[in-house]
Amino acid sequence: MTRDPSMPPDGFVSYVEKRLPSVMKGARRLTSDERLADDFARELFVPVAARWDRLARADAKRGASEGTGADRLLHRLFRSGSSDLTSDPDIRPELTLDATPWPSQQRMSFMTSSLSPADEAALLWERSYRNGRRRLLIAGGAGVIAVALFLGRPRSAAEPETVAEPESPRPSPSRPAHLPAGIDVLPALIDQAGLPSRVTPIPHDLDLAVTVGNLGDKPAGRAIAVFQEFDNGPLVVLGPDRGLRLFKTANSISSTAVLSPDGLHAAFPAGNHIELLDIVTAQIRQLPSGGASSPPIWLDANHLMEGEVGSSLIIDIRTGSTVKVPNTIADAVVPQAVSVLPAGGDVTPRVQFLLSVGQPVTAPARIRRWTSGFKQQIDVSLDGELHGWIGKWRGVGFAYGDDHGLIVRRCQVADRPLPAGMGDATNGIAVVRAATGVVLRLLLETSQTGSSRTEVLGWLDPDTVLVSTGTFGVMLLVAWRIDTGRFELVSISNKGSRISVADLT
Repeated sequence: MTRDPSMPPDGFVSYVEKRLPSVMKGARRLTSDERLADDFARELFVPVAARWDRLARADAKRGASEGTGADRLLHRLFRSGSSDLTSDPDIRPELTLDATPWPSQQRMSFMTSSLSPADEAALLWERSYRNGRRRLLIAGGAGVIAVALFLGRPRSAAEPETVAEPESPRPSPSRPAHLPAGIDVLPALIDQAGLPSRVTPIPHDLDLAVTVGNLGDKPAGRAIAVFQEFDNGPLVVLGPDRGLRLFKTANSISSTAVLSPDGLHAAFPAGNHIELLDIVTAQIRQLPSGGASSPPIWLDANHLMEGEVGSSLIIDIRTGSTVKVPNTIADAVVPQAVSVLPAGGDVTPRVQFLLSVGQPVTAPARIRRWTSGFKQQIDVSLDGELHGWIGKWRGVGFAYGDDHGLIVRRCQVADRPLPAGMGDATNGIAVVRAATGVVLRLLLETSQTGSSRTEVLGWLDPDTVLVSTGTFGVMLLVAWRIDTGRFELVSISNKGSRISVADLT
């Protein structure tokens, strides 16, 4: 009888029962957050499940006991992923795969009840099985796009109905052999779906159609992220319990709702005012607006910056006091990993702008800050070997730390040839040192990426940027390590949507 490929084999069930408790124990040595540690441990078994049959065959061929190859893979995965749990360089990630009994430790799960070894194994195996099917789904979507573009292209009268076999691409002498140091390439969507997992407060699998109720009836306490489909539907609020809640307003939200860094408020422009949603109470109050339709940004949990014609306005949501800013909000950068200013504190150090080349016509791309009280501007031009790749800035930028930290923002890129097989560069995401203007790292999106909407969502830590990609009914959240160029899959959902994330640093 043929085994159902969506169900785990007995050997994998036994392996999970034998190894998962000891991997959880090893993960808990690296962090005090037991739920994070246990979720991290579970994630390691998903790639093991994907390779289980092959590993088992290799063990049998070598005469080794079943699970020997899986043990080696677990050790590698644990070492490579341990930085998700701790950034302490003095802590060495050590994993001891002993025979810790299954009932000996409480498992911290987002589910309400303990799971049997068979249930745990079934869930992990199903995750691996779904990941494989997603890769096929995304690949199928890419194929549909390619066919549609081909069939929909204009056909000349002289062109025959049959299509000749395409010629093999010829190497171009103008294409470089490799990219400059510091430039990474965003993987194609189909490859993003198979990336190693990164554990964050955002669930790995998100079905935005499955909610636990309305926000007013099922309080979330705070939000990890808010989602909204592109057709101006209701907000979907992700709570710390990983449950999704709906919030419907009297008027449709036609622009992106931006979540405060502490996850307690979401703000969005609505005509001649800003609507401020209290996540705890599900109540909305109105703030004055300068009339700009662009979304506001948060400078910290209590200070909201909104657009006016030719300038910007900072509002303290506690007191209603305002501060005028000379620049428009379009190029303002969102600060992250910063403390909350006291009421009446100087907001000037929080405000930075990333200005494009040619604004005005002869000006270079630059970072702008202001002295206290916005009395005098300080401009720092972009520099470094990669700055010639940077075109006009796009979307929202995010700064890590104070005005001497790092800034990341999406941008257009110069029309430069890439190595053979990489396609053509379409957009980029640049990381800039705020104090010096040096471009430290650049992530290229190419014609082979296949993403119809790529956005920067913020920082996860000083070395990791969170990026959203997607097309049609798929959205992926990818972690980009700027120190190594490594990519990890944070989450995948079944709907394309706008998303705003709390400060996860």
